[in-house]
Amino acid sequence: QILQPISNSDGYSYQVFMHVDTPQFKALNWISNLDLMRIEITNNNKQHLVQRYVLAVLYYSTGGESDWARQMNWLSSSHECDWNDDGGIRECDDEKRVVDIALFNNLTGTIPHEISHLDQLKKLYMSRNSLTGTIPTSMKQMQELTYISLNDNKLVGTVPLELGMLPKLKYLYLHKNDLGGTVNSDHPICKDLRRTNQLLAMTLDCRGIHRVVFAEIICEEGCCTKCYRF
Repeated sequence: QILQPISNSDGYSYQVFMHVDTPQFKALNWISNLDLMRIEITNNNKQHLVQRYVLAVLYYSTGGESDWARQMNWLSSSHECDWNDDGGIRECDDEKRVVDIALFNNLTGTIPHEISHLDQLKKLYMSRNSLTGTIPTSMKQMQELTYISLNDNKLVGTVPLELGMLPKLKYLYLHKNDLGGTVNSDHPICKDLRRTNQLLAMTLDCRGIHRVVFAEIICEEGCCTKCYRF
């Protein structure tokens, strides 16, 4: 009852828990039946339970079982703040809420929308992997984010308008993906973040018409701090 609503948003339904191959089913099964920490389900433990579940969904969504180069103590019986080994959970706050994730670890698959429930996260580094799919619009809920690095993946779609709703975002690295669309003066990232000098760096792909076989972002002058052309 606590965890299922987290995966029942943004167009998802309870069906994700009915199929044994979904990351949500695997995460719920792990935390219910396999996790040696055995978190007691109480109101006081709700925050911890949600955080642990979300990180398990992230693991299963990004090829943790088969593709990760290092397991980094992920899904061990220790607290999530100790899930690190040359990357992983790099920092938690005094209340043991995750604030810094770094995963350069041969990640595949997609970024799950559940990641938005890590609402104290300040830094998200998932560059130089093989992630596919789109950037979750649910990330607008991550109001503490200051740093997002998703460059050097295989992400598609457009730069979500919702990223412009992150009031503390200072660094946004999205180059070397397959993103397309337009980032102009009407885009919230430009209008609300760049033009107020809130966002200090934003990198995107602007490859030029000679490489039309690839996706390309048209970035208006003054929005991007660096346009990659390759």
